[in-house]
Amino acid sequence: MKNRIILTTIIMFLLMSLIPFDLAMAQFNPPQAQNELDPTDLDFGLIGDDELWLKSGSELYYTQNAGTEWSMISPETSLVGPYLLVSYPASDLGFALYLTQTETTVEVEIYKTSSQGRMWSDVTGNLEEKINQQFDHPFGEIQMQWLDEKNAMVLVKESTSSNFSMGTLFVSTDSGKRWSAKEVPVAENFVFLDQKVGFMLNPADSQSLYRSLNGGKSWTLLELDLPEILDSSLIEPGLPIKLADRRVYLPVKIIEGENQGFDFLVRIEPKASPKSMIQFDNLDVIPILPSSGQKQFSSNSANQISKIQTQDVQDLWVSLAGGECQNLLAADGGIDITCESNWQLLRSQSGGLGWDTVSLPGELTSITKNFTANAQLPEIDLDEKQVQLAGVVGNFVGHAFDKCEIPTLSQLQRWYTSSPYRAVNLYIGGVSRFCSNAALSASYLQSMNLQGWRFIPTWVGHQAPCTNYKYPFPYDVNQAYQYGVNNANQARAKLIELGLSNPDGSGGIVYLDLEHFAYSSSCSAAARAYANGWTTRLSQLGIYSGLYSTSSGITDNRYFDIGKPPSAVWIAEWYRTPGFRPDETVWGLRYLSDYYWVYHQRIVQYSGGHSETWGGVKMDVDCNVADGPTAVPYGSQQYRRWFPIISK
Repeated sequence: MKNRIILTTIIMFLLMSLIPFDLAMAQFNPPQAQNELDPTDLDFGLIGDDELWLKSGSELYYTQNAGTEWSMISPETSLVGPYLLVSYPASDLGFALYLTQTETTVEVEIYKTSSQGRMWSDVTGNLEEKINQQFDHPFGEIQMQWLDEKNAMVLVKESTSSNFSMGTLFVSTDSGKRWSAKEVPVAENFVFLDQKVGFMLNPADSQSLYRSLNGGKSWTLLELDLPEILDSSLIEPGLPIKLADRRVYLPVKIIEGENQGFDFLVRIEPKASPKSMIQFDNLDVIPILPSSGQKQFSSNSANQISKIQTQDVQDLWVSLAGGECQNLLAADGGIDITCESNWQLLRSQSGGLGWDTVSLPGELTSITKNFTANAQLPEIDLDEKQVQLAGVVGNFVGHAFDKCEIPTLSQLQRWYTSSPYRAVNLYIGGVSRFCSNAALSASYLQSMNLQGWRFIPTWVGHQAPCTNYKYPFPYDVNQAYQYGVNNANQARAKLIELGLSNPDGSGGIVYLDLEHFAYSSSCSAAARAYANGWTTRLSQLGIYSGLYSTSSGITDNRYFDIGKPPSAVWIAEWYRTPGFRPDETVWGLRYLSDYYWVYHQRIVQYSGGHSETWGGVKMDVDCNVADGPTAVPYGSQQYRRWFPIISK
């Protein structure tokens, strides 16, 4: 099977080598755009044959001549620093949604244009009211799609750790005036092909998609039965694309070898029986292979297709995203990680046989952004006793990412050498763990550590009884305390199994994932007892206790003054546009004072799920910055000098 894939790939590259490049490779310095475009927050959409919209941050651009000329068409908004969503169901019909949020409220403004953005009008409705009723704290992500002037969908995802994917689909059938809430199995990227048929990605398994045939009222899991030519252990399906003639194609990225990605469009029958949406007797597979000579990035930058748009599979539009980092020794003994991220738009009018670069606003052919992040290990000498107490725990200062399902070793290697991240979360177990993470084993973690990774081991146990999570702990404080004790015992066993503790079971650190809940005295009392059972038992076992919670949840429930406060905290606080921010720190949070956990005891999750591409590997991740304890396997030389963790 693998030989068949390799042979197919070789044939494709040979065919592509016969095609002349459509681009001059000369270097030049084009004029800058009026507003600087951000490659980490760029999106585009195909409206008509030569019509496109382009979003950068909160600014919206439009072209009707394939990028020869661009107009800035952003609606005027009263919101400060808003997040922007865009949907164009037709050439003469577009919608823009702006939103901002605080701990207590969400503000939403929707605008409509029927003149390619020359004029905008307000869409007055109750979406803002509905979202504020549904969510008592800031949410993580939001998506929007309009099918036509009357029918629209907005998906709001709760702000949780990446282990959970929960949210609400809001649907309007009266031009955005009234919105009704519908349950969804997960809250991931979605698309509706019409008022009935919709698809949503499955974060737990890339071999399947969720599908609705009744307008989002119910969803079923649909296994992807791909043809042998595309058979691979690692695939990344996209969302179906509906053509002008109503044919539907599914984008599929196949990962082979050194994470080289090959993109295809596979024709599907979206309403077919769950057995297969692909007609094997009339297979229609289209490779999407822009020549590497087309990229305008630096020579050491690997990139991947981040989005595919088409109306007829002959006229193809793709965006390429990439990023590379280099490590330099800093004067303070740490590492300066200098990174370059980039974005580019290409078009093929020959079904992929030849490609042209699409000019962007400011007559740019690609967008590049450079920044520097930092990672370091404190140089602190400890005596032998302190080293033994520290076990396999050491302080880490730098950037970390978390993902529901642990990436492959080859993906992790590319990200370690090419991304600003040096630590990664591990969902090691717990009754509420969503993704299987079957790859996690002692040998797997040893291999990860040899690459250089530090770990944030996380236990996803029971959740507050006043939430809708499947496995709650009781309201009774004595019982809740015992639930915390039981989870601590289970977590210790898993640490031993994974080699994340000393041989006698002491040492190590593990963070309890305790998600946000609406405050009430009874629920808070139970949560405090549950957390206290967790921390007290881990302390008795000689293991450092961590707690993941929102900054407001930590403050509201005063986890800092339970019987045994956590040794460290992993704090979630999301308010800005999702994405990597090199200057983030663990200090200055809105809802948790800098007074608590001050001795290198903090990790902060500052951004929810979004896509990043580093070293040619694209992954959906949450962003974190750390100045706190992380783990390595027992016997590792990763931490040569240890740092004592002091509770306050």
